[in-house]
Amino acid sequence: MKKITFLTLLFLTICLSVDAQTTDQLLDNFKILLVESRTDFKNIQGEMVEKDATGKIMYYSCKPTLGSPLEAICLNSNDNTSYFSAKYDYANTNELLKASEILPGVLDVVNAMVQSGKYKGRDYTNRQKVGVTELKDLDGNYILEIETGADNTYLRITVFGKSWGKK
Repeated sequence: MKKITFLTLLFLTICLSVDAQTTDQLLDNFKILLVESRTDFKNIQGEMVEKDATGKIMYYSCKPTLGSPLEAICLNSNDNTSYFSAKYDYANTNELLKASEILPGVLDVVNAMVQSGKYKGRDYTNRQKVGVTELKDLDGNYILEIETGADNTYLRITVFGKSWGKK
């Protein structure tokens, strides 16, 4: 009984200490990511959280979050590129709900960018049956991609750093 009481109190303490962000705050964070992509996210890069096996790709926490448990700024020293990625797994109800809250606002921002005439966007399905919304500037440089996994299993939002270019 003491163990259950302790776990319940621990859970309540953690829940009350977590600073849940509203959808508007998450959308503001998305807009910050778009601005900071011009400097390869240098101003919002947090601590290194992981390194790949080769030591060439490093993943950093990001100060503004999109509310995903799996998100990071990726720096690739092989080709000196950077990007921010957030993934929501639809098998997890909380992630599904968070994705459904943020996606309409993200798409509104992307559509407004295309309507400004300064960006080109397109929607397509790739060979892996993943739905992709792509945004590039008028010079063809990648700005972002939004992926909806095959059979609607996940949502991934990727904002590319300036270093990504036209790859």
